Amino acid sequence: MVRLLLGSLLAAACTAKNPDPPAPPVTAASNTPAPAPAPAPSSTPAPAPAPAGTGTEAEALPADLIDLCPDAPETVNGYEDADGCPDEVPAEVTAITGIVDGISFRPNSAELELKKSRPALDRLVDVLLRHSAVTLEIAVHSDESTSKGCLTCRRADAIARYLLAKDVGWTQLLARGYGAQRPLGDDPRKNRRIELTLQVPTATPATPPSLGPAECLDRKTVRQADGALADCYPYVCRAGACLTRCDERTDCAGAQTLGEMSEQGWPLECMPSGECTPMHPDKVH
Repeated sequence: MVRLLLGSLLAAACTAKNPDPPAPPVTAASNTPAPAPAPAPSSTPAPAPAPAGTGTEAEALPADLIDLCPDAPETVNGYEDADGCPDEVPAEVTAITGIVDGISFRPNSAELELKKSRPALDRLVDVLLRHSAVTLEIAVHSDESTSKGCLTCRRADAIARYLLAKDVGWTQLLARGYGAQRPLGDDPRKNRRIELTLQVPTATPATPPSLGPAECLDRKTVRQADGALADCYPYVCRAGACLTRCDERTDCAGAQTLGEMSEQGWPLECMPSGECTPMHPDKVH
C-alpha cells in the first residue's frame, strides 16, 4: 500500500513538472484543429532581384537563358551560348567551319564519292559528336553551269544523312542548297563549294537577305526569298511554291515524254488520292 501511494505521488509530480502541450482548439465549423499561428516576419530584408541583362548579351540571347555566369557577359559565338558565360570556340570546331575540302560527288549527281570523301566527313562526325551543343549549316553552292534543278539541295541532304547515320544529332544540322545564288566571284571553281557555318542563337531571328519574291527556277525547283533552293519533287513548282498534291499528271514531276526521261527522271502519275507516284512500266510509252 505504501509503495502504491509513493508511485502515485511521483507520477503526479512528474506530470506537474512537464505537462503535455494543450490540444489545439476545435473550430465550430468542423472538428479540424485550427492551424498554428504564422511565424513572425523576419527582420532581415529579402535580397533585391538581380538586374536584367543589358546591352549585347540581353539582346542576343534567348529570354529563357539560365545564366551560369551573372557577373560576366556571354560570348555569343555559336558555341555554348545557352550558359551565359564567356567562352571561345574551340580550335577544332573553328577548323571545320568555312569552305570544306575533301567532299566530292559523282558528276551531276547527289551521290557521295565515299572513298574520297570519308576522311573529311568522319572529321566532321568526330568534332560534332564531342561538341553536341554546336549547330552547323551545311551550305552547298554551284556555278551557273551546274545550277540546273536543285542538285545542291540534294547534295546538302546527302552530307547531312551521312552525319546522321554516324549518330550526329539532327538538331546540330541545317542542310541547304543555294545553287548559283551566292557566287564568290567570276571563277566557277570557287563558286562550286561546300561551306559550314556555326549557327548563333538570337532572341529575335535575323531577317535573311531577300532576293525578291520566291520563284520557280524550273518544273521541280523553287528559289526562296533568301536565295535557298528547295526541291519540289515529286510535285512541280507553280507560282513560286511547291505543290503539295496533284489534280492531274502535269502537277507531277518526272518526264512527261520519253525524250525527257534522262533529264527529268522516271514519269510520275497522279493518283486519286492526290499523290504523285512512279508510273508502272507498262504505262510508259
